[in-house]
Amino acid sequence: MTGLGLVANAYPEGTYSEVYPDIGIAVGRGGTEVAQQAADMVLADDDFASIAATLAGAVLLILPVQMLWINMTTAIATACWAVVELDKWLSRARAARSSTKDIQSGARPASPHREPHRTNP
Repeated sequence: MTGLGLVANAYPEGTYSEVYPDIGIAVGRGGTEVAQQAADMVLADDDFASIAATLAGAVLLILPVQMLWINMTTAIATACWAVVELDKWLSRARAARSSTKDIQSGARPASPHREPHRTNP
């Protein structure tokens, strides 16, 4: 028997399925103590319909946690990207500011194509 992505072994005793169950479920009131200790989930009200209600409630709890995780990871990635881009922008601004200071002071910026001016001794 499969449902909601879980597999439960619902074959009669003595026959075996090819798929192993993901979770063991025991009946709370009518089940034995050994079955309850071996099970992953014990039904307190002996109603299998309560499993679906429990899983629906668990999904409502998991969604906010997943959204928080997504928001945290994207915020960290965005902050790292912003720091890298800010560093590039600041280095460009420093270079532009230093060339502006050279022009304001009257110094000629060095040209890569010209040789520096030499005076004869």
